Amino acid sequence: MIKQFYGEAEERIAPVISVMLDALERDEYWDVIREIENARDQDVQTLAKCLSHFGLVELALIGRQAQLRVLFLDELDRLIRNPRDY
Repeated sequence: MIKQFYGEAEERIAPVISVMLDALERDEYWDVIREIENARDQDVQTLAKCLSHFGLVELALIGRQAQLRVLFLDELDRLIRNPRDY
């Protein structure tokens, strides 16, 4: 990747590296990248459908983070109200 993009502007390289790292770190991104790779030689509609999954993955991750924060705040609230229970 570095050799291929050497000399390109940073605004072109940064998103590619970010997506590549996300794909290596998260299974959800890896699945989307694999689907894009499979659709590379197919029609544009299939590729667009694969790319739309990125937004869905982000929304799912944001939703999960929000759920975990609400659980934390609920537990904190219970602790404040009943410190002896903990």
